[in-house]
Amino acid sequence: FVWNARDGTCYFKKSEIGRVFNPNCTAGRVNSRKRLPPAYHTCGKTDVQNRELPFCDPKKPLEARLDDLLGRLNLSEKIGLMGSIPGSDACLFQDQGVSRLGIPGYMQCVETNTVVSALCVEDSRCSTAFPGPANMAATFNRTLWEKKGDVLSTELRALNNNYGIRFHDGAYIGLTGWGPNINLARDPRFGRVSELPSEDPVLNGLYAADVVRGMQQVQPSPTLGKYYKMLASLKHYTAYTIETNRFGINENVSLYDLHDSYLPQYELAFTLAEPAGVMCSYASINGVPSCASPFLLNNLVRDVWGQPHAVVVTDCLAVRNMVDANKFAKSIEDATAKSINAGVDLNTGFPWTSGGLRDAVGNHTVAMTTLDTALRRSLRQRFQSGLFDPVPDHQPTAYTSIPLTAINSTAHNDLTLDAALQSLVLLKNKLTRVESTSATSVTSVTSARSATDAPPRILPLTPSAAQTIAVVGPHATSHNLFSDYVEDQQCADGTRSCVPTIGSWMTRLNTGGGQTHVAMGVDINSNDTSGVPEALAAVAVADVVVLCIGIDTTVEHEGVDRSDITLPGAQVPFVDDVFATAGGKPVIVVVVNGGIVALDPVVTRASAIIEAFYPSQRGAEAISRAIFGLDNRWGKLPVTLYAQRYSSQISLFDMNMTTGVGRTYRYLKPETNSTLFDFGYGLSYTDFSLECHLAAAAHTPSEKPWGTSAANTHGTHHRQRTVVSPVAHHLRSHVRATAWFNVSCTVRNTGTRAGDEVLMVYHRPSTAVRRAADHVLPQRRLISFTRVHLGVNDSTTVQFATSTVALALTTANGDKRVYAGKHYLELSHGIPESDVSIPIDVASVF
Repeated sequence: FVWNARDGTCYFKKSEIGRVFNPNCTAGRVNSRKRLPPAYHTCGKTDVQNRELPFCDPKKPLEARLDDLLGRLNLSEKIGLMGSIPGSDACLFQDQGVSRLGIPGYMQCVETNTVVSALCVEDSRCSTAFPGPANMAATFNRTLWEKKGDVLSTELRALNNNYGIRFHDGAYIGLTGWGPNINLARDPRFGRVSELPSEDPVLNGLYAADVVRGMQQVQPSPTLGKYYKMLASLKHYTAYTIETNRFGINENVSLYDLHDSYLPQYELAFTLAEPAGVMCSYASINGVPSCASPFLLNNLVRDVWGQPHAVVVTDCLAVRNMVDANKFAKSIEDATAKSINAGVDLNTGFPWTSGGLRDAVGNHTVAMTTLDTALRRSLRQRFQSGLFDPVPDHQPTAYTSIPLTAINSTAHNDLTLDAALQSLVLLKNKLTRVESTSATSVTSVTSARSATDAPPRILPLTPSAAQTIAVVGPHATSHNLFSDYVEDQQCADGTRSCVPTIGSWMTRLNTGGGQTHVAMGVDINSNDTSGVPEALAAVAVADVVVLCIGIDTTVEHEGVDRSDITLPGAQVPFVDDVFATAGGKPVIVVVVNGGIVALDPVVTRASAIIEAFYPSQRGAEAISRAIFGLDNRWGKLPVTLYAQRYSSQISLFDMNMTTGVGRTYRYLKPETNSTLFDFGYGLSYTDFSLECHLAAAAHTPSEKPWGTSAANTHGTHHRQRTVVSPVAHHLRSHVRATAWFNVSCTVRNTGTRAGDEVLMVYHRPSTAVRRAADHVLPQRRLISFTRVHLGVNDSTTVQFATSTVALALTTANGDKRVYAGKHYLELSHGIPESDVSIPIDVASVF
């Protein structure tokens, strides 16, 4: 980056040795002079080209301002606002602006899936990086999801206000965020699973709705209609779950699967939270690219889901792919016409701006009204985020005053720890007490339960015990605990060295006078075994072993699918060596991953197993605190943990959810014996009892459609609460509504520690209902959930408000139908043997 002292700005310059970081070119220094408005704003007092023009008058109605601006633009200027600058990085979506009207070129893309993708500011303040989406989904905490969105929008505004710089390329941060990514985690081998929340469309849709609500925080405005804190764009619409040949692949998807698995999450997000837009994906579905599908874009998003102003943006180069890769179009002009006529508004790439759109208009394959409608949609949102209002005079909010101190503030940083704690899933906690066999210690490894409690579990460890702990494995010393598309600068020096490791935190918390030995042993994906002797030596003298295994984003990432779910590199033989060396001593396994890894080598031998996913910047602290029992905040699995054999039972390229062994917990056939741990599973350090019964509701609940969740992210609970089924509310648009009813559940903490618990409501069709359908129905499907926190001997009652509409199932042609017969509501807190099943009789089909 090079500093321009004349106007106090930076511009990006590539050198032969890569990026150059000029110390003057950091946020804070760039906007140190108070006269500068936030980046990309116009119509201010110093904007002499436009300040007196009607489109700059914030007192005028929005439609009048849009009419005035569009009326002043010629064709070239319009096209320049709808795609990337020709000759620039194709995926750097900064439009050309309109210099004669004082409209700056706008950065249309900032990645916001888990973090605001930006360089650190003021030398050391780096954007808050949340645990990966799977971690967030594992919390089943909708309050937390909305708070995540609030943090992202606050930091995006702070960066925009102070000329923060995008991580990729040196462009200033705008107000449009790409994320959340809510594709289905259909297959664990998909290279981008670490970007996704879960394998369940309802869970993904509700996660998206809450995150978007926190991101956008739409406020009413007397002139703009809406005022956005930021603009959120969902990714990647839709059925995008394969990286191999992703530009040219054609996916064969049945109407059933499309409407049952690949569309519901987007429909829920749009109908509950109205995100500003969506990115159409590379995927071609049944021969039609997503970015050229009138059905997906104009029909579903705009008409059926009621979002006429939603902006559709293409993924990078998706329009060119129609010519070069999937051969859907015969020319750039043809691809341009097919995409904009289908409902695309903005093109990430050059086809539109390098002649394709001008040719299409000139040859009448694109009507001028179609172009104007698309441009009006994107400009509307820029007006509604305040980019065309004088600063600081615009109303009704003060987002332009958010300072740089908001970035990774103490509150934001602590929220990531809270999220990580709630996201860890305790898969196994063996009931055992093992006497030390260490030559250097005579103490026994004990749990934090007293000797009078029966029976003790290996976890939690007692921090004050004089115990020797070996922390070994590739993730014992790894700083890379982040999901893909974090894509910001984590540490001021450009590395991740400032991120603590699991080994360092275990050492810090092992305060009883014993020793902690930390050794990597083997790397994530290497056959180098030179570190194994040191690691095994640590295991040999330890009382307890913490074995940290898994994968990272060098193994799974955009553009690369995995061939199987086996632990890569030399990890499997290393695991065998650790257990052999440990003998009868307890081994606690910590698994770090995005897409799941097969736990066959450890599942029967480990004393305890913790699924950590990618816990992010404070993840090592969260894992260590959980192991030592300082917190008891566990989550539940948002995905199925398959056995190794699953990779050979079904092809990654088979998009069918129901055939063969089946996919995800909804369709996996039990007799295949392919599951190690089920979706929704998870243990705690305490015990809970669950009692549920059916109670009629007198009227339709008046609560918000998304119901209620934990009162705050720290688990404050109510004696009684109502959770309205979002599925029941949502499906009212598909089928005729019927009477509501409540399922009343009392959950009690019967154990010895305070803790969090997740309650889930599933719908399971009966055998008779399955016979009545002409296709496979799900084994069961999630329809509602909540999270509670309970002290010892404390209890709370949750009223799950739902109706028979929530029992609607997808038909073979993609419609929704409630079948007559017996249905079951299954209430679960993640322990299958304690599930409660309540029968519901439906008298007629509707």
